[in-house]
Amino acid sequence: MSFKAYLNDGLNMYTLLLQELTFSNLKQQITQAIQSTHVSDSLLVIKSGNGGIIETDKDVIDAFADTVVVFHLKSKESEAINNKEAMICYEVKNPLVLLTGAMKYERRQYLEKAKEDLNLLQTLFETKFGYQVFSTYNPNDSNSEWLTLKDLNTFISIHCANLADKSNNQRYDGLIFVWCGHGRFKLNEEDMLLMSDSNTKDFKAIQNTFVKQMEYFMGKPKIFLKIACYEHENTGSFEDNSGIFSKVWYNHHVDIFTIYANVFNIPSNSVIVNADNNATSAFEKNGGSHFTNVFCQTIQANGMKGLSFIIEQVIGVVVGDHVKGREKWNQDISNIHSNVYFMPSQWKIQNGENHGKAEIKRLGNEEMKKKFGAFGF
Repeated sequence: MSFKAYLNDGLNMYTLLLQELTFSNLKQQITQAIQSTHVSDSLLVIKSGNGGIIETDKDVIDAFADTVVVFHLKSKESEAINNKEAMICYEVKNPLVLLTGAMKYERRQYLEKAKEDLNLLQTLFETKFGYQVFSTYNPNDSNSEWLTLKDLNTFISIHCANLADKSNNQRYDGLIFVWCGHGRFKLNEEDMLLMSDSNTKDFKAIQNTFVKQMEYFMGKPKIFLKIACYEHENTGSFEDNSGIFSKVWYNHHVDIFTIYANVFNIPSNSVIVNADNNATSAFEKNGGSHFTNVFCQTIQANGMKGLSFIIEQVIGVVVGDHVKGREKWNQDISNIHSNVYFMPSQWKIQNGENHGKAEIKRLGNEEMKKKFGAFGF
């Protein structure tokens, strides 16, 4: 029996087949892979996918707890000079875009903003960049406003199966996964999504599905955006000052980029008082949450400047640098700086804005049902 792993030396990706889970066998396989005389303990450092140094048999065994195992080979000299690696820049031109969300709930308020957020994001990725987008929400089908745990699991399973299908000629260079619906995120606490049928789904479990259980996106940028709506206890007026409606967190780890936004679900009978003391009803505001509007507008204007720059701009507008007690999380939890840039797809470059003469081919829900079975809607 052999144990499969991958090695990234900063320039190339190698496949390793360990005969036993020992440090000596790992070094032997690395030596063979990079065709070096030996892997010197005094010159090179072997690290796991989460940045931990591999020095013992136990370290090797622990690394294989992940479904997809990646080791990184680094020089001790570069580590000593600078613990931060050079910036890794990813460009996405053909990502798999999965939009998920729930508007109707058994025991919660209807989320008009979640519906509009999904519409805004789909329009952004399709129109601005020409990306292929799959969504659990269909504006022409009111039943799709209801998303159960089974529906979400089926949706994810369908796309995982599609990625594993060798006959599928589509080649994605990244992943964008979005959730819009009830839920709330706090640092160091459970990160759950609330389904229409009151069941919950761990957002980190979704991330692990694409990061640790699938080889397809290994080494490719994976962006996870969670826009969580939560209800305010009061139904009176709300001040429309910076940060009163949204809190935003952002972190990244090598090729995994995660954005959390907590947004209020404002009741329709609420009154919003803006900075000029002008009162308007909640439904007189533009469609979609304040966060999503700013996020889409910022990408429209700064799409070529990278996700880190975009999020900094969004946080500055939505949360505000001056807000007392604001929560802002912009954390690089790895020893590798990285950024991702949104680039127009080849289809977009060839056809520009003339959507009448060219059309992105999409595998709709009905076609997916026929290919993979019942979809659950």
